[in-house]
Amino acid sequence: VDSDGLAKPAVLVLVEEALSAGIETVLLVVKPEHVKPFGELFSGRLPEPSVLNSLPLKHQGVAKRIQQLSKAVKVVTQAKQQGLGHAILCCKELVKPEEP
Repeated sequence: VDSDGLAKPAVLVLVEEALSAGIETVLLVVKPEHVKPFGELFSGRLPEPSVLNSLPLKHQGVAKRIQQLSKAVKVVTQAKQQGLGHAILCCKELVKPEEP
C-alpha cells in the first residue's frame, strides 16, 4: 500500500520513487518469463475507455500515472541470473555515458 492508500505492485512504487528523485530512465532487469507481465504493466497503454471510465476516479488517475511513468521505463531481459554485475552488463546497450 502506498502513501495514497492504494495497493500497488512494489516495483511500481519503486519506479515512482526513482523518477521523483530525478532518475530519467529506469531499467528493469527481469527473467525472460517475467518480460510479459512487466511489459504489460509498463506498456503505456490505458485500459479500454469503457473499462477506464468504470473505475473510481482515484484508480483512473493511477492508470494515467502509470501511462506517463511508462515512458521512462525499459524492461531488459537477463537470460541467466548471474548476479548484479551481470544484470548491469545486460543493460550496457541502453546506458549512455553523459557527455562532458
